[in-house]
Amino acid sequence: MSDGYLSAPKKNAQLITGSINSELADFYVDILSWLTKTRKYQRQSNRSNNTFYRVETRSHPLYTSLWEKFYQGKPLRKTYHPFMKYMDAFGLYLLLLGDGSKNGNQIRLHFEGFSRAENMAFQSCFKKRFDLQAHIHRSRQYYNLSFTGENRNKLYYIVEPYLNMVPSMKYKFPTKEEVLNSETWPEIRKNLPKNNKGQFISGSRHSLTPQVTVGGI
Repeated sequence: MSDGYLSAPKKNAQLITGSINSELADFYVDILSWLTKTRKYQRQSNRSNNTFYRVETRSHPLYTSLWEKFYQGKPLRKTYHPFMKYMDAFGLYLLLLGDGSKNGNQIRLHFEGFSRAENMAFQSCFKKRFDLQAHIHRSRQYYNLSFTGENRNKLYYIVEPYLNMVPSMKYKFPTKEEVLNSETWPEIRKNLPKNNKGQFISGSRHSLTPQVTVGGI
């Protein structure tokens, strides 16, 4: 879970999430409780009156094993690990819940804690696992991945079956109408009037807009 981190006390490690909303915290508790006892804690922001939640599991040998693989004995140092190659659609949804965002007409994965080489490894995994082409962006010394156009829409359809699991997190994803409109617009665009230079006639781009009837949504 990209909202969380592994903490390694003397005996066994545990999984702890950062500041999340109540619904997402309950969702994590339901999942993690299958392995070991997990609790939700309420927290108050020091900068505002906003309430956040934190989830903590009991320590477990499995978390210790993961800590050794991901952190290589160096606390707070995430590393790429080959099991990402086996991520399924639900795993992708979990990843987006934590590090994903809807950014204009794209979906972004904010992997700022990873190097360019590690982002390239994630990029390769998405291509091999889901046939998704992600683009690597750099913001100062940080890197993140974006999915645009057909790849954004394909990603949406992959995780769509899970979107109602945490309704409060839907803001991180495009709506079904937005996806359908983006698929329809190229066909509409072909029929817009152009001059002899192939340029759109003034105002023509605004004379037609995608009209999509979405049923059962």
